[in-house]
Amino acid sequence: MEKGTATPCIVAHELDDIALGRGTADQQVVKNVAATTFTAGADTVVSALHSLFLAVALHPDIQDKAQKEPDRAIGNRLPVFSDRYQLPYIDCICYEPLR
Repeated sequence: MEKGTATPCIVAHELDDIALGRGTADQQVVKNVAATTFTAGADTVVSALHSLFLAVALHPDIQDKAQKEPDRAIGNRLPVFSDRYQLPYIDCICYEPLR
């Protein structure tokens, strides 16, 4: 932030306001809220991925069906986001751990 190369974000905005005397929050409070928000988001994603990997490992039939769907729907290439609607089973598998 001191060099002026920080990516614009709510934390940088709040810290700038504090530095300019416009902010009502304490600098440490802003840092703590940012750290808590980051940690909560990171932990949620990791937990969801662990749940997905465990479920797929425990149910090889689901893994087999999930592996066959892209082969059937899009052939021999990597999927792109526009393929999502052709892959409903994969879509459900991705969202289930987040439910």
